[in-house]
Amino acid sequence: MDGRKIRIYMVGNAHIDPIWLWSWQEGYRVVRSTFRKALDLMKEFNFFVFTASSAAFYEWIEVSEPEMFREAGRRIKEGRWAVAGGWIVEPDCNIPCGESFVRHALYGQRYFRKKFGVMAVTGFNVDSFGHNGMLPQILRKCGLKNYVFMRPGLFENKEIPETAFWWEGHDGSRVLCYRLPLAYCTSGGDITDHIDRTVSKVKPPFTEAMCFYGVGDHGGGPTRENILSILRRREKGDVEIVFSSPDEFFSRVRQRPRLPVFHGEMQHHARGCYSAHSEVKRNNRRAEELLCTAEKIASAAYLLLGKEYPQKDLTRAWKNLLFTQFHDALCGTSIPEAYEDIRNIHGEVLNTGGTVLNKGVQAIASKINTEGEGIPIIVFNPHSWNTVSPVEVEDVNGEGSLTDENGQAVLMQRVKSSANVGDWRQRIVFVADVPALGYRVYRNTSKKNSLTPPMEGLVASDNLLENEWVRLEIDPANGYIKRLYDKRNRVEVFSKDSCIPVVVEDPSDTWSHGVDEFRSDAGTFGNAKVKLVEKGPVRATLRVESSYNKSFMRMHVSIYKGLPYVELRFSINWNEQHKMLKLSFTVNVDQPVLTSSIPYGWAKRPCNGEEEPMHKWVDMTGRIMSVDGETKEYGLSICNDCKYSYDAKGSEIRITVLRSPPYAHHQPYRLDPSQTYSYIDQGWQDFNLMLIPHAGSWKPAYTVRRAEELNSKPIVFVDYPHKGILPPCCSLIQVNQDSVIVSVLKKHEDSGKLVMRLYETNGEETEVRINLPFVGKKFKARFKPFEIKTLLIPKARGRIKELGMLEFARRK
Repeated sequence: MDGRKIRIYMVGNAHIDPIWLWSWQEGYRVVRSTFRKALDLMKEFNFFVFTASSAAFYEWIEVSEPEMFREAGRRIKEGRWAVAGGWIVEPDCNIPCGESFVRHALYGQRYFRKKFGVMAVTGFNVDSFGHNGMLPQILRKCGLKNYVFMRPGLFENKEIPETAFWWEGHDGSRVLCYRLPLAYCTSGGDITDHIDRTVSKVKPPFTEAMCFYGVGDHGGGPTRENILSILRRREKGDVEIVFSSPDEFFSRVRQRPRLPVFHGEMQHHARGCYSAHSEVKRNNRRAEELLCTAEKIASAAYLLLGKEYPQKDLTRAWKNLLFTQFHDALCGTSIPEAYEDIRNIHGEVLNTGGTVLNKGVQAIASKINTEGEGIPIIVFNPHSWNTVSPVEVEDVNGEGSLTDENGQAVLMQRVKSSANVGDWRQRIVFVADVPALGYRVYRNTSKKNSLTPPMEGLVASDNLLENEWVRLEIDPANGYIKRLYDKRNRVEVFSKDSCIPVVVEDPSDTWSHGVDEFRSDAGTFGNAKVKLVEKGPVRATLRVESSYNKSFMRMHVSIYKGLPYVELRFSINWNEQHKMLKLSFTVNVDQPVLTSSIPYGWAKRPCNGEEEPMHKWVDMTGRIMSVDGETKEYGLSICNDCKYSYDAKGSEIRITVLRSPPYAHHQPYRLDPSQTYSYIDQGWQDFNLMLIPHAGSWKPAYTVRRAEELNSKPIVFVDYPHKGILPPCCSLIQVNQDSVIVSVLKKHEDSGKLVMRLYETNGEETEVRINLPFVGKKFKARFKPFEIKTLLIPKARGRIKELGMLEFARRK
C-alpha cells in the first residue's frame, strides 16, 4: 500500500428475491419484515446505514404499511437510507428487450423522485447473471452513473477488472463500475471473517473496498450481531471501517485519475438459464412486443383522432411485466408455483395490451374511408419502414380476389381455416406492402382472381420448395434440410445437412452452474414423414414430422413468392428429462464471424462452442465459394421469436430450443433417485425461426428489420364498407436511413406531447432525416454508432427536441 489506511465501506443491505423458491405473496411479506427490521436498527444505532433497491418493494410498503413508508422517507432525507438501483426490480440483464431496461428506470426513477425527492445514482444488479453491452448507455441516460454487480465472478471471467473500473458500452458511454469481491449477503452472526476477507482483496493502487453484509435472498438484512461485530473489528484500528452506502464509495473512487476501462458485455454466469423454461421467455417476448405495438397504435389514434391515450393502463401493464423480469423468474430458475403466479401476471399484461391495441385499431378503422366493392381488409404496420410481409386473415372470401386501394390486383391464396366448420369460414394468405407506421386497405371481392400468375412462380413437390430466391430440399428419411441453394448468388448455403434437431445430455442443475458448453450429443430426431401441405401463388409449405424417444416434432417449412427468406414454424411435444434440444445449422463459409443481437444492439462473439445469450437474431458471415468458383463474403442470419441462447463452433450454429432440468435444482444438492421431481419444458410448445441467406454483411440484408417483423407482425383487421375522413393508405413517418429504427412512440409522461425513441442498428455514425407529416414536422439528427435517442414531439406548434430517457425537461 502507499501508506494510507485501508477503508472498508460497510453496506448494509438485504438482497430480496421477491419471487424464487417462494411465491410473490411470500416475497411481499419478506419485504415488509426486512424494511421494518432495518428501521428498528436505525433507532438503536444512529450510525447505521441501509441500502435498498427495487421500486416495486417500496410501492408494496406504501400500499400495505403507509406509516412505515413515511418513516423510511424520513430516513432517506437524513441520508441513512440509501435508494439504489432506480429500477422496478433487479432483472435479468440479457433477456429483456432494450426498451424494458428503459422502462425499469423510467417508472422506477420517477417513482423515487415523486415519493422521496431523490433518484438513484448507482445501478444495482448484484445477483443478475450477466450484463449486456448496451447497459452503460441506458444507465447514463437514466441518471445512473455508477454500477455495482457480483456475477460473473472473477473465477468466471478474469478479463473484467477485479474491483473498480470504467465500464464502457458499445456507444462509448461509461459508468463507474465495481465488482463485489465477496458475496452480497452474510449470516446473521459475527461477520469479522467476512470483513477480513474483504480487506485481503484490496490491492494497490486501491485503498478502499465495499463490503456488503446482511442476511439475503429471503430477506432479513443486517442484524444486531452483524453491527456489533463490525464495531468490535473497527476497534482494532488497523483498518478504517465506515457504515456507508455504494454512493459514498463511488464518490471516493471517482477521484482516482487512472482507472482501468472494460469495454462491452460482462458475461458469463449460469449459461443454462437462457434456455430454461420456454413459456416464461415466450410470454415475456410476446408481452414486450405487444405493449410497444399497442403504444404506437394508441399514439396514432391520439394523434389522428384525438382519442384519449390509455396511459394508466399501459403504465400498470409495463410495471407488471417488469416485475416478472426479476432475474430468477425470467431465467427459469424458480419453483412451479412461482410460474403459476407469473403466468397469471403475463395474462393480465397481454390482456391489457390486447385491449389497448384493439381499441386503437377499431377507432382508426372507423374513420378510414373503406367504401367500395367487397370486404375491406385493413393492414396496420407498426414499424418505421415500409414492410412487405405475409399476412393471414379469416372472415373473407377465399375463392374470390384481392386488390389494393388503387384497384391493382394482389396475389392471394386460400389456406386452411383455424376453424373446422366447412366452407363458410375461410382464410387467405397474401403479401401486404404497407407504408411505415401506417396502414393500407385491401379489398376482397367475390370476383375470380384475374391476375395472371408470374412466369417465375413457386415450385414445390413432396421434398422440394423453390422461388426466385432459393431452392430448398428436405431429406425424406430424416427430415433435415439437405440443401439450401441461393439462386441469385449461386452458392450452397449449407455445407452439410442442417436444421438437425440434436438432443444433448444435460445433467447440470437448473442454472447449469460450472458449465460452459453443451456438446455431449445423445442423438437426433428421425423417422421423418415429409409432406407437401400447401402450394399456391403466394406460399408453398412442407410439413416435416419426426420423433426422438418419447418426443415429437412438427416443422412447417415455407417460402413465399417474392420474399428472400425461409420461414420455419415448430411445434414440439417434449417428454425428456436432463436433456437439451438444439437445432444445428452448418453454414458453408470459411473464416466465420459470429454476430449476435443484444438489447438495442449487437455484439461479435467467438465461434468456440460455448453457450451464449442472444436476443432476436444471430448471424454467421464468412468467405464462401460460389458454384462458378468466385470467392465472396456471404452469410446466414437466423431470427427467432422467443429463444435466447445458442452456441457456435467453427461454421456450425446451434440454436438452443429448450432444457429439461428439474425446477429450481441448485448444486451442490444431489437429486434423490427415490423422489419424484417436476421437470421444466415438458409437453407442447411453439416457436418460429426465419433463415435469411445473404451476400455480404448482414446489414444490407435487413436482418434487424426482418427480426422485428417476425416478432411484431402486421395487424390485420376485417372491416365493413363505410365513409371516413382518413384515406385508404396512410403513413405517419418517413425515416431516410435504413440503419435507424423507431422503437417507441408513446405519450409523454408529463404532457400531451409525444415521445419517440430511435436507435442506430449498424454500429456506424449516420445522419438521419425524419418526416412526421401528420404533425407537419421534420427533424434532422446525427447518431453516433449504437446511439439511442429520445425525442419530444409537440402535437401542434413547437420544435422537436431531444429528451432524456426519464422524460424530464432538460435544464437550460
